[in-house]
Amino acid sequence: MLGKGGVTHNMLEDIHNHWKRAEAVRIKCLGVPTLDIDNICFHLEEKTGGIIIYRNINILLLFRGRNYDPKSRPVIPLMLWKPYAPIYPKLVKNVAGGLTFEETKEMRNKGLNSPPLMKLSKPIGSPYGPNSASIYLCNSPILFGPLYVIGHSRSSFAPP
Repeated sequence: MLGKGGVTHNMLEDIHNHWKRAEAVRIKCLGVPTLDIDNICFHLEEKTGGIIIYRNINILLLFRGRNYDPKSRPVIPLMLWKPYAPIYPKLVKNVAGGLTFEETKEMRNKGLNSPPLMKLSKPIGSPYGPNSASIYLCNSPILFGPLYVIGHSRSSFAPP
């Protein structure tokens, strides 16, 4: 797993230790490094001497090569400290495009304080047994009447 610390000496050491037993290493990138996956791939290939043979969104497969010799690999000293995390852009922006921070905050509060479209009351029961979808009686202020909801996705109107 590749976390927010990026490619460290300890991770390179782990890759070489894994290559003693297997020809390829699967690396899963989590969090912010997935934004700069091209740079991560470049550094992994350059520092380990391997080749990336598979790349999908956040999963990399690093191949050691046919003539890999674990005895002649470069010696990488273990790090006894944690490196500074690289600075990447924020995944979730504080401000929506074209708005100021105050306008965005006001719109979020408006959405949080708006009334719900419908409220689910207690389940009435399931006509097909305990393992099937439940039926809920809903009171909808917008539709002006009771609404029966089956499960979570389908809904149908039924007389009270």
